[in-house]
Amino acid sequence: MRRTSLAIAVSALLGAAAGCQGEAEDALSGSIAAIGYSLDFSTIRITRSETELIVRYEKEEVLPDGAIVVQQQPTRIVVPLGVETVEADTPLTLPGAATFEHNVIRLDPSGNKTDEPQFPPVDSGQLEFTDLGGQVGDRVAGNFDLVFNGGYTLLGKFHADLTLP
Repeated sequence: MRRTSLAIAVSALLGAAAGCQGEAEDALSGSIAAIGYSLDFSTIRITRSETELIVRYEKEEVLPDGAIVVQQQPTRIVVPLGVETVEADTPLTLPGAATFEHNVIRLDPSGNKTDEPQFPPVDSGQLEFTDLGGQVGDRVAGNFDLVFNGGYTLLGKFHADLTLP
């Protein structure tokens, strides 16, 4: 009887811990991938200068020739500072409050490097910072949801410690 109670208690604790992990996960998804935009990333880097805050979803990739490492940025969010009030838990309305860029290089069937096109213009959306530290080493976290021209979507969650540009 004790073993059964202990097993149930441990199972409940593990289930609760697993539920909490989902909130902090970094993510990038959306229907924009269905029309050929790569959304793969391995790390998130967030920098801040006097004029802007930048969130970069990044992935280093070695191309098949083995000699070139390409810094892929499937999503780069640039938030100008001083234009709108940027505060934690205050959603920013898009477009206008930030730009979303796409910087990915791929190989065509002949082995030539080509740039994927930039994202289409944003029709609507929202960007929200849930944590917004202002000093190097402070935590910055947030999420966004966008609808591009044509109805394609891009959704994301991010968190990282603030680093130098």
